[in-house]
Amino acid sequence: MENTWVIEITNPKAKDLLEQLEELNWIKVLNEGSVPPVSLELKKFRGILTKEQGKELQKHIQTIRNEWGDT
Repeated sequence: MENTWVIEITNPKAKDLLEQLEELNWIKVLNEGSVPPVSLELKKFRGILTKEQGKELQKHIQTIRNEWGDT
């Protein structure tokens, strides 16, 4: 099973922990430059939704964000 995740280390102790996991052969730490950036070609998404569908989607997204903010 190969899953690649990009993580941001916010605590220096986490780097030590990741290095220990790598020594156990549980994970492989890749260099930051070895993960290609994700690029989206936004042009291919243009026109998929109507303006009304887009407004409804934005409204739904805002509702969900508000619910998460209340927790």
